[in-house]
Amino acid sequence: MCKEQVLPRIVFCDLDGTLLATDKSMSDRTRRALRGLAMRDILFVPSTGRSVAGLPSEVIALAHAQYAVTADGASIYRLTPAGHESLRMCQVDRNMALGLLRLVHAIGSYIDVFSDGEAYVERGELDKLDDMPLLSDDRAYIRRVRNEIDQPLEEFVAQGHAVERLTVFYTNLDTRARIIAYARDSGGLACYTSGAANIEVTSSDVS
Repeated sequence: MCKEQVLPRIVFCDLDGTLLATDKSMSDRTRRALRGLAMRDILFVPSTGRSVAGLPSEVIALAHAQYAVTADGASIYRLTPAGHESLRMCQVDRNMALGLLRLVHAIGSYIDVFSDGEAYVERGELDKLDDMPLLSDDRAYIRRVRNEIDQPLEEFVAQGHAVERLTVFYTNLDTRARIIAYARDSGGLACYTSGAANIEVTSSDVS
């Protein structure tokens, strides 16, 4: 007797470098797999370091995705035709975020803030990415999904905007060491890396 095939009820998958190639493209085989999940009513949940606003629309449409885990696990969103609805957010402590912003600005490196599903950076700061050892497709993606604002990020955060994640790009290992030391000494921050010269910082409560 053939054993009955047991299908999953839900599939979680990373995006960049996993579901998507390094140039952010998606293979036809992957497209067929996402359609197959949708046809079988199997939930597909993108689980990524991206902001929810940075999710690929094609992935969402093919899989009929209803939920997403974003910002390295700091946030869970419900996806709707009208946009996204926050279901859970593990915020970075405001004072810790402000301290990290001041540290990175004093060093002169690049930093941005994820807040309420979007990514924000001070106007002009994206030009610093040209000096970073990034793949051209990664650099183009970052430029495409970051929102440039005409105010200091410290002011933006101090105004009460929730911080899901902070992203730092650096050109020397001393900067990396200082950021990791700040996170360790804070007692409430965790650091991750997803590529060359990159540190992503969330609350230490994030898994």
